[in-house]
This record gives sequence, structure tokens and C-alpha cells, in this order.
Amino acid sequence: MCTSGWPNSAAIHLLRLLADQGAILRCHGDFDGEGIRITAYLLDKTPPGLGA
Repeated sequence: MCTSGWPNSAAIHLLRLLADQGAILRCHGDFDGEGIRITAYLLDKTPPGLGA
């Protein structure tokens, strides 16, 4: 799923649903301040096991 930046609540909800069904979540983002903040946000909002 591509969120093109900050994921909205619908994207977070979908990621949680996918993870609850056993999907392995992975994150690919820019390695700048904003990209690191987005990744930290995703790690905080999704179940453990998100691969950064």
C-alpha cells in the first residue's frame, strides 16, 4: 500500500486489519527527518512485527 506520505486513519485501519489476519507489514520510506517520523508513527500505530 502506498500512502504517499503520512498515512491517514483509513490506511492505519487497513494495516491493522491486515496484520490481524497474519500479514507481515513492511515499511519503505525516505531516510530523512520526515521519513523517520512517519516510520516511527507507523511503528506506534500498528501491531508489533512491522518490518522497517
